[in-house]
Amino acid sequence: FGARPQSTQNAASGGAGQTVPSLLAEGDSTWTTGAKKILVVRVKFPTSYDETQYSDYTDLSSSDCSAIVDGIRGAFSDWSFNRLTIAPVQAGGSKVSSVVALDGSATDYTGDDIGDIWDEVQDKVGSQGINPDNYHFILVLAGNAPIADEDDDTKTVWWSGLGRIGERLSFIRVNDPAYTAQERIDRNVSVSLHELGHNLGLYHSSTIYTQPYINGYVIEVGAEYGDRYDRMGKGGGDFNVRYKQWLNWLDNANVPLAVTDGVYTIREHDLEEKTGVRGLQISTLPFINPLSSENQLFVEYRLDNVQ
Repeated sequence: FGARPQSTQNAASGGAGQTVPSLLAEGDSTWTTGAKKILVVRVKFPTSYDETQYSDYTDLSSSDCSAIVDGIRGAFSDWSFNRLTIAPVQAGGSKVSSVVALDGSATDYTGDDIGDIWDEVQDKVGSQGINPDNYHFILVLAGNAPIADEDDDTKTVWWSGLGRIGERLSFIRVNDPAYTAQERIDRNVSVSLHELGHNLGLYHSSTIYTQPYINGYVIEVGAEYGDRYDRMGKGGGDFNVRYKQWLNWLDNANVPLAVTDGVYTIREHDLEEKTGVRGLQISTLPFINPLSSENQLFVEYRLDNVQ
């Protein structure tokens, strides 16, 4: 990390290090905090040319969809320390529409056509007296619909969800005949939290390898979904401390910048309290641009969902 005012050994056995508040809470707080409403829309696909028969691949009732909203509500309230609150399904709150019949069969759509489905859904819920503009997020549930792969239409897409980064649209493609009703709800909640994370503005939570390695003809420097704890990676826990700060769920003072060697004490960021230091920001270029978000390491401490 460059020149040090004292040796690491002395620092480790010495006094507390010094910090200054971070300046990196960059998210739009009007979008990432406050009271929000979700419109949940299940879709079904025609299975006959005359559109008299349809397949609903979700196996979700209206009450199941309400339970999915409740699962999302609970997670975001917990993770954000109640700075982001999702309204329950009720009059004036979040809403579950009736099932929307799409124009094409599932295999008529490819992974590149999800935007067309979002457009269809927003047009067709109007016939149910629903104005989609009254909702902050639109969550389209399609079950395990066999959407065609955009590169090979003989195959089904590999993914279980898509979300537009910084926008309100998500598409969830989750079901399995072996699921119990509760497992189906829980799995939809899990994927929805990831896709709604994209809607809030987050990218995938990655890892960087200590040294690159060759994978076939490709040099790998990291794994896009590599964070084994974060919901935006391959983990099942809440968002990492940097993302919480970016979302304005933690204040800059909760994730300060370390400016000297020393001993630092941080507390977990995944329990109810949010006071005190919950993460530590360390510049990798302290003498060039110490506040650049492109050159930071973030240290976090978790207690929940850690294996």
